[in-house]
Formats: sequence, structure tokens, C-alpha cells
Amino acid sequence: MPKRRTRNSFLATGLIAALMLCVVSVPYADARECSYGPYTGRCRDIGLMRSIKMDGEKRVSARSILWVEADYLSENEASNLHQRIDAGIGAVEKFLGIPFSRKTYRQEKIEFFIHGRRIPSHTITAYSPRKYMHPVVFLSFAKGRRTPYLHETVHIIAWDWNTLWLKEGLAVHLNDRLGGYAAFPNFGESVDDFAGRVLSREFPPAMKALDLVGENGIPRFENKAVRRMFYILAGSYAGYLLREWGVEKFMRIYAAKDAEAAILKETGKPAWQWKEAWLGGVR
Repeated sequence: MPKRRTRNSFLATGLIAALMLCVVSVPYADARECSYGPYTGRCRDIGLMRSIKMDGEKRVSARSILWVEADYLSENEASNLHQRIDAGIGAVEKFLGIPFSRKTYRQEKIEFFIHGRRIPSHTITAYSPRKYMHPVVFLSFAKGRRTPYLHETVHIIAWDWNTLWLKEGLAVHLNDRLGGYAAFPNFGESVDDFAGRVLSREFPPAMKALDLVGENGIPRFENKAVRRMFYILAGSYAGYLLREWGVEKFMRIYAAKDAEAAILKETGKPAWQWKEAWLGGVR
């Protein structure tokens, strides 16, 4: 018995030490710089943000703040990207009719963190009344002009969404329509041509993604191929609906908790009929 008690005591001590090490190694959120908000008391991207702020370059314009990882971009590359980002903010605001302002977003400039790590670009789009959160963009693949800065800017400005295919479809469509870089998911190919090609060939990941496009909420993807096809098809479908409905009606449905019900209410036609009409033109 004494030996077992000693062994259990040793294991418990080791477990406590390991937990304490984990707590110490992950920095706690700071209300001034935390973007993902309280995440079990910490921020998901706080380490990346702090490392770029500590060693990188800060560039400030009237519309945005760029934090560029040290030695990643040349002066010309950083300047060019910053100009494109500011122009993109203006283009998205004009198209959607939604100005980015302190009144709505609790800050006057969008923060972009530019880094060379091979992780997907993403945004933070949680706003007041949730404290500790503010709009932030993380951009990768900027070196080869493949970063989806305009796609991510759409997510920041059009933050009020409830259905994923509408959110991603709008961003994919506007990235192409408003002149963003040739980036994920279509890398410069017409998203309608891409959608038509994979659907006419009945490419298995595209057929699985097709079932998810048009559904309420956030679907689960089997793999990366299905996820990419979902973005392609959503981009094509969103572009079609924008042309048919106009921006104001599209954005009302975009923000609705039940997109299918909102489509019927706003257009007088069920969602499946709109989807069939889009497929008839793209295949």
C-alpha cells in the first residue's frame, strides 16, 4: 500500500507540473491586442500577433494597419500590397454599401498581419458587444501575390452572416469581381467555368460539395478537396444570385438565421428552384 500511494502521488505531481507548464507556455489574452477573444482564457492567434509586432514592421495608412513579419517582404512588395488592401477596402465598401467605421466596428482601421508561414489566411470577425474582440486579418502567401487579401476583407466588412455558403460564396465572387489576387480556391480561373467543368465531369468531391451548397448553417467537409469544391460552387452560385437579386436583397438573406426561409420570403420562390436555375446555366 505505501508504495502504491507513493507512486500515485508521483504521477499526480507530474500531471500538475505538466498542466502548469501548458498554462505558462500559452500567453494570456490582452484586451488591447486579443483578436479571437477569450478562448479558455487565451487567444488562438495571440502568439503569432505578438511575434510579428515584436520583430516586424508596422505600416499605417488612413484605412488599415499592416504588421509585416521581419524580412518577409521587400519595401516595394509591402508598399504595393498595402495600396491594394486599401483600394480593396474601398471597393468592398462601395459594392456592399457598408462603410467600415468606428461606430459599427469599434475601430477606424482594419489590422492585417502578413507572415510567411504556410497556414491558411483567415480573419477575426467578432465585434461588440463581445469584449476583447476586434476585426483582424492574417494573410499568408503574400510573397507570390497569391494572398486572398480581398476575400478576407469581404469577411471583415460583411461580418454579419449565419450560413457558410453565402459567406464564402460572396467572398470568392467579390475577390474575382473586384480585382483581387489570383488566390484560393480558383487561382485566377473563372469560378463559373471552374464550377461548370467539375460538375459536367461529375467530379466526386464537387458532387459531394454540391449537396452542401444551399444548406443552412455550417457543414462538415469530408476532406480538403470537398472543401475547395464547396468554395468554388458557392462562389459561382453567390455570383448568380447577386445578379438576379441585387446586393440589398442578397445581404438581407446573407444575415438571416434561416437562409432557406429568407429566400422564400424575399423572392417568393423556394431555395431549390434558385439552385436548379443556377445549375442549368453553369453546367
